[in-house]
Amino acid sequence: MEFVNGFVEEIPFPDGHFDIVLTRLAFHHFIRIERSFSEMGRVLKPGGKLVIIDMEATAEGLREIEDRIEIMGDPSHVKNLSKQEFVQLF
Repeated sequence: MEFVNGFVEEIPFPDGHFDIVLTRLAFHHFIRIERSFSEMGRVLKPGGKLVIIDMEATAEGLREIEDRIEIMGDPSHVKNLSKQEFVQLF
C-alpha cells in the first residue's frame, strides 16, 4: 500500500490504474463534484469498482440546516448529496 497526497479533482495516477476506487465519508467535502467523480472513473481499469460511502442529504426542507450544522463541526464540509444526486452522477 502506498499513500499519495493530492486532490481528488486531479488524481496523480494514469488512466486505468486501479481495480477499485473507494471514497468513505469524503464526498460531502468535494467542491467540484462532477470533476471528482470523473477523475475516480478515469483511474479505474475497465470493469473496475467504484465504491462511494457517504452521508445522504435529508429532505429538502431540512437540507440547508443540516449542511450549516455540519459546517459548524467541520468547516471543510461543502454539502451532502441526495440519493438522486448520487444516482445522476452514474
